Amino acid sequence: MEKIVLDPGYGFGKRFEENYALLARQAELLEPGKAAAGRSKQESFLRHTLEGIYAREVPMEARDRASITAMTAAF
Repeated sequence: MEKIVLDPGYGFGKRFEENYALLARQAELLEPGKAAAGRSKQESFLRHTLEGIYAREVPMEARDRASITAMTAAF
């Protein structure tokens, strides 16, 4: 039996907007019974989003909350 885990690689080698497209369409990558790994902790696309909203550098705790939200949405 094969064990395959997909890791979409948020923030790695993609343009800013591609990360959001990947999050929005992640379900298409998954088949029933397949495992997926994901991590977006402090990824640059989340930092850029928050800084765009608040027009300033955001504290680490805000980035952590954004990461949790992104991963919840993904799964």
